[in-house]
Amino acid sequence: MKWIFCVLISLFISELPAQSKNKAYKAFNAAVAHFKAKEYKEAIVDYTIAIELHPDYTKAYYNRANAKLNLKDYKGAILDFGKTTELDPEFAKAYLYKGYAYMKLDKQEQALKDFSKAIKLDPSLSYAYTNRGTILMKRKKYEKAILDFNKSIELRDGQDQLYINRGLCQMSLKKFSEAVDDFTSALEINPKHIGQYLNRGKANLQIKAFEEAVADLNQFIKRIPDKYDAYYYRAYAKMNLKNYEAANEDFKKAISLNPDHISSLKNKAITSLQLKNYNDAVEDYSALIDKEKKEADHFTNRGIARLQLEDFEGAKNDFSLAIDLDPKYAVAFYNRANANLQLESREEACKDMRHSAKLGYDPAYEYIRSLCEE
Repeated sequence: MKWIFCVLISLFISELPAQSKNKAYKAFNAAVAHFKAKEYKEAIVDYTIAIELHPDYTKAYYNRANAKLNLKDYKGAILDFGKTTELDPEFAKAYLYKGYAYMKLDKQEQALKDFSKAIKLDPSLSYAYTNRGTILMKRKKYEKAILDFNKSIELRDGQDQLYINRGLCQMSLKKFSEAVDDFTSALEINPKHIGQYLNRGKANLQIKAFEEAVADLNQFIKRIPDKYDAYYYRAYAKMNLKNYEAANEDFKKAISLNPDHISSLKNKAITSLQLKNYNDAVEDYSALIDKEKKEADHFTNRGIARLQLEDFEGAKNDFSLAIDLDPKYAVAFYNRANANLQLESREEACKDMRHSAKLGYDPAYEYIRSLCEE
């Protein structure tokens, strides 16, 4: 998840009263010139001279704090912004940027207080809403974060990251249609923000807009072809569109990029069964078993593939392993009954079928009479 940290440095360019054109005045204006030239260390030196000559020089403290922000001296910036608000308690932007410095130090409580104070003093400060929303988002207070992003968008529309952040909050709240709208707005503002095709594709999946999801993920993969999760989500959409062959290929690609992605392995195995590629299914479930040796389902499904390949001994062994892992696995007993029947072990087949029925597997009841009473 990507966070947005916004800061817009604004300097005060002013003069002390005409009669006070002294060294403090000259030092202050020299510092402003250095700042504009991005010579922040030199600016700090001159702002310090101005402050030494004029200890109550509010604007010098404020500007020096901004220079320190640019040098990532967040602790130093906090001290200077603190002095600024001490001298001028109504200085809204000083609270905004002090909050930003706290946010960069991951001191969220202090940052929230400063952003809220800045908003109280000046409700038009869009960055205060943005940054407060970002912290609330990180704290999983998504509804409150959305309110702040709404206000920031109202004050400063045209920022794609605001829509992205709000969209991510909507996703977390399972408001997937709203998330689709936000990611769409982000892409309209900045079509080069490729990641939003992936985000919108995931949101479209959740609202079962599978064709739209495939289209979004196609756009993402075209530009960023090495992200395994993009292939996984596209494969999942294709699987729901019953395009099993294409889904199988995408799951295969996802696995090649991330061999440990269990969901891709599971779904590739499922599509292999759907395609009646039983040899592939055996390999797929074998790979899963290597990673999840205590999952009874994997053994059962491999056994089903082996039944189709007429490897009845191998199938029986897989069903037995599944039953060892889960003695109440009715489906495994049912399928082992089928394997035993093929191996002409009718008595064992009858026993397994009865046990499957006893465990509540309805299809087993249909076969008990013909299997056990002839």
